[in-house]
Amino acid sequence: MVGPMQGTLKKIVFAGITTVLVLVAAEGVARLAKSEVGRASIPEPEIQVHVENGAMKYHPELGWVRAELPLWSQGLNTDGFRYGKDVERAKPDGHWRAFALGDSQTYGAGVDWQESYPAVAEAELHATHGAEGVQLINAGISGYGSLQSLKLIRHQLLDFDPDLIIVDAQTRDDLRDDLVHATAGTSRLQELLFYSRAYYFLRVAVERTTGGTGRRMSAQALPPPGKHQRDNTYGNHDLIWELGKREGFEVLFVNYPVQDREGGVACLGLDAELPEGAHIARVCEALQDSGYTQDELFFDTNHLRPLGCEISGKALAAAIEEYGLGPAGP
Repeated sequence: MVGPMQGTLKKIVFAGITTVLVLVAAEGVARLAKSEVGRASIPEPEIQVHVENGAMKYHPELGWVRAELPLWSQGLNTDGFRYGKDVERAKPDGHWRAFALGDSQTYGAGVDWQESYPAVAEAELHATHGAEGVQLINAGISGYGSLQSLKLIRHQLLDFDPDLIIVDAQTRDDLRDDLVHATAGTSRLQELLFYSRAYYFLRVAVERTTGGTGRRMSAQALPPPGKHQRDNTYGNHDLIWELGKREGFEVLFVNYPVQDREGGVACLGLDAELPEGAHIARVCEALQDSGYTQDELFFDTNHLRPLGCEISGKALAAAIEEYGLGPAGP
């Protein structure tokens, strides 16, 4: 009886090893075929528009990043932050660090880096708390919305141990990255499957075979300008909010000001589309209440002049203090 049992055991062990090797090989092939398959895609036309002039280059996770770094003439440091100096990854004890994320409005297109609204907000905080150990770093990049903000946090900013993440993006702007593991309480198996490209390919194949469309295997068009999708297809603000809770940083949303057609200022970071209980820096209302015309505040639809940056930065700093999210906060 020992002989047959040993033979059966050997077969089971051999079958198990073979299965593992096949799964490992399938995972390797899947990763070579499409390295970012486990994430929501960034539409190909968006990538092409931003890399065609050479200032940006393709990045498999973020879509595009700066092609040349550092670029001190524009205040861009080694990591691509518009901060005028490099930032140590290891945050000293007792220091406070925030990052402002968004598109060219946050970056400060058309103004010097010291005039961008994150720089103005940092100067306000320095005036109150002193400059030592207080950093508000401009991580804005042209074209970035809520999807790339989420990716940037996960793939770069967590290494800098942020206390606060500021997000300036239209709500329901980008494809929702519902494949990002952003909810606590999942099992180890679920986490492994989330990061498995082979499992993702298999799931998409099953969904398409059963009549579904699969999950973002190809580029998808964004909604027309000004058309917000009130469903679960677009917008990543709640995922950023949840990520902050899990990773231990605070989140503050800027309600994205733009020129409106009536000559005033409109808000595209809509309260009703932000997570329940979200902290909101009411920069848009500060611009509306300033008494200045849109031409005095904006270069064009969404790019702020120095005056607009000054008003926005002061409103941002005030919101940080109001919510207790700054250096003197909990």
